[in-house]
Amino acid sequence: MASTLDITPVVKDSIQNKQGVLEFTIQNTNVSIVNGLRRTLLTNIPIAIIDSKQSEFYKNTGRLHNEILKQRLDCIPVHIKDTSVLSDLLLEVDMTNETDMLMYLTTRDFKIKNISTDTYLTDEATEKIFPLNKLTNSFVLFSRLRPKISNDIPGEKLHFTSRFKEGTAKENGAYNVVSISAYANTPDKAAQADTWNDIEVSLQEKGMNQKDIDFERKNWYALQAKRIFLQNSFDFKCQSVGVYTNLELIHLACDKINEQLQDVHDKCGSQIYEINMKSTAMKNSADFILQGYDYTIGKIIEYILHEEYYKKVNLLSYVGFIKNHPHDDYSIIRFAFKEEDEFNKENIYNLVMYSCMKAKEIYVAIKEYF
Repeated sequence: MASTLDITPVVKDSIQNKQGVLEFTIQNTNVSIVNGLRRTLLTNIPIAIIDSKQSEFYKNTGRLHNEILKQRLDCIPVHIKDTSVLSDLLLEVDMTNETDMLMYLTTRDFKIKNISTDTYLTDEATEKIFPLNKLTNSFVLFSRLRPKISNDIPGEKLHFTSRFKEGTAKENGAYNVVSISAYANTPDKAAQADTWNDIEVSLQEKGMNQKDIDFERKNWYALQAKRIFLQNSFDFKCQSVGVYTNLELIHLACDKINEQLQDVHDKCGSQIYEINMKSTAMKNSADFILQGYDYTIGKIIEYILHEEYYKKVNLLSYVGFIKNHPHDDYSIIRFAFKEEDEFNKENIYNLVMYSCMKAKEIYVAIKEYF
C-alpha cells in the first residue's frame, strides 16, 4: 500500500555526560516507538557471555559453592564484540592459596585458551576481554580463597573451566548490556512556570508566608509539575555496562527492531500467521496472532495501524493490542473494519506489512541521528 503517513521522529540535544550517560530527546514520535527502543536495549541485544551451564568444576574448597560461583560467572561482562570466535575459547581458572593471607581471586586471574590452536591468550589480550572497572580501577572480584591454617588444613583451591556463548538479557537478566535505559516525558517548562505562578498568586491571597510558599513550590515541582509536558516528546537516557559504546547500542537496538519488523513482514508475505476471523462479536473483526513477539514489536505495529488506518484513512473502526499472559509466546492485534467488503485476510496481511515497513523507516531515521 502507498505510504501516506509522515511520522518521522526528530532527535535533539544528544550529549554524553561525565558519568558516561547518553542523554537525548526524541520529538514527534509515540511512546510505543520510544518504549520499543528501551525494551530492546534492556532485553534483546546479543552479547558475549560466560556460559555457566557449560562450566566444569574440578575442585572447589572455598566458602562459595559451585552454584553461587556459576551465578557470579553469569554477571561478569565479557568484552568480545565478535561473537563468532566464542566457540573456540575456553575460560580456565586454577588457583590455590599458598600464602599466609586471604587471596582475592579476580578476573585478572582468568586464563583464556584457544581450543583450535591449543594456546593461551596473552595477558594483554585477556585484560582487554576482562578489563579494569572504570569506577573502582580494579578487576572484578570473583571469589576469595583462605590461606593455609596448619599442615593438616591447606589453603583453599578453585579449579574450573567454562565455555563462552552469545546470550541476551531476555534469557537471563545477568546478560544485560546497559545499566541505564529509561525515558520520561519532556517537561514543558514554560507551561509549568505559568501554572505555578497562578498557584503562587492564589497562595499569597490566602495569606501564606514566603517560607511556606517556597516549600509548596518544591513540593509542586516534585510531583504535580510532571503532569505538564510536551506532547510526543521524550527524554531518553542510556548507559552501557562497557562492552559496547552508548552509540553502538542505539545502532544495535534500531537494527534489532528493524530485523524483527522485517521478519514479521516476510512472514505476512507468506501468510503463515494465524488470523482468527471469528474471535469476537465485534462486527467485521479479526485477531491477528503475532507468534513469537510481544509488546516491543506488537505495540509498534499497533501504533502505525492506529495512526494510518484508524485516524487518517478511516479504514478501521478499531485496532488494539494485547498479550493475555506474560508466559504466552504470542500476542494479538485485533482489527475491526468499517466496511464488510474490506474485511478479509489479505487486507489484514497487507496492513501489517505496510506498518512494518513504515516502522522500519522510523528507526532508520532515529539511527541516522547517532
